[in-house]
Amino acid sequence: MGTAKSAAERMKIVVGIDFSEMSDRALLVAVNMARSAGLAEVHLVHVLPPPVGGTEFAPIVDVGEQTLIARKQMAAMIDGMGVVTEIIPFSHVVVGNAQKELPRVADEVEADLIVLGTHGRRGVDRMLFGSVAEHVVRTAPCSVLTVRAKPPTAASTIEAPCAECVAVAAKTEGKELRCSTHAKHHPRAHTYSEIPPSFGLGSMTFRF
Repeated sequence: MGTAKSAAERMKIVVGIDFSEMSDRALLVAVNMARSAGLAEVHLVHVLPPPVGGTEFAPIVDVGEQTLIARKQMAAMIDGMGVVTEIIPFSHVVVGNAQKELPRVADEVEADLIVLGTHGRRGVDRMLFGSVAEHVVRTAPCSVLTVRAKPPTAASTIEAPCAECVAVAAKTEGKELRCSTHAKHHPRAHTYSEIPPSFGLGSMTFRF
């Protein structure tokens, strides 16, 4: 008997693709999960909005042309995945509403999982635009995994040292640590420590 899994045994993952950075992240997550599964189908799905009545200022979009462009982009994404023996890729370009078409395609291919990138809209944005992921979660025939952007880490928010300060410190062998700009006194003193620790309320508080 062969060791290859039959189509019924393969894990099948549908990935929503809108050619944004978040859908790139979703595809990466799906590919990693597919590799872990041993053998899996990864279905990339891009949904084109249906054409609406055109005007002289906004003519009807050529869906056929948009479909060809999307298929080329999908082919490039699949090529970018490289040759992965554990993954069988498929691409789907459909016309309609994303929150309806993604569950439909997932049902059609008997998917085990849908992976979506989400921008995590909140408040007014969510009220006005809704969330494709939220609708897909409610109507999907399988589990749904949403991939969100990583929040900035503490390290990424720390400012790099001033190049001029570094140069001054090196030139003076550490006797001076600040450049002319950063050596200036702030108009309002900073409180680094207090003795006693009375939050600046005591008359005998020393700040240094």
